[in-house]
Amino acid sequence: MATQARWHNKTFEITPSKVMTISGFSTSYKLKSDTNDDTSGTKKTNTRGREPEEPSFSVKYLAAVGATPRNDFTGWRALVGKKDYLYIGKTKYGTHKFELISADVSDVLLDNKGRTMQAVVTLRFREVLPTKKSKSKTGSSSKSKSKNKGSKSQAKSAKASKTDKKLKSPYGTGRKKTKS
Repeated sequence: MATQARWHNKTFEITPSKVMTISGFSTSYKLKSDTNDDTSGTKKTNTRGREPEEPSFSVKYLAAVGATPRNDFTGWRALVGKKDYLYIGKTKYGTHKFELISADVSDVLLDNKGRTMQAVVTLRFREVLPTKKSKSKTGSSSKSKSKNKGSKSQAKSAKASKTDKKLKSPYGTGRKKTKS
């Protein structure tokens, strides 16, 4: 058994009873850039990193070599939008997950009873790049952090504030009596 590629729960392999191979693998690498016109009329290009990679390949499903073309191509419909790692051979392709953005069916061949004997499915993926978190300039992020629940270890290592130390009860009721 030789595995050519795999993604999510789909395996493209060659076995004595089934042949499902990929063909026409292609991808491209592009820079992400913005082009702006400034007041002097010259264009200014700002490079903003790398565009997500979009690999694609085709799979030919043939009933004669163990595939069930109709079940195979309809199974891809449920996977559009799913994200997982792509493996070519035994090696993970890239470092990020890939989202299935389309599954195009073509070259469908039916027999005289309407059974699907052949189908070619072209799969297009988009790399899922991590998003950069922007820093807030207004300071509202510190307010939102205080509303979020912390972990158990953060709670155990928490220190009481000066106001809390002055209170008898940890619930804020009853202050220490001061001399008047």
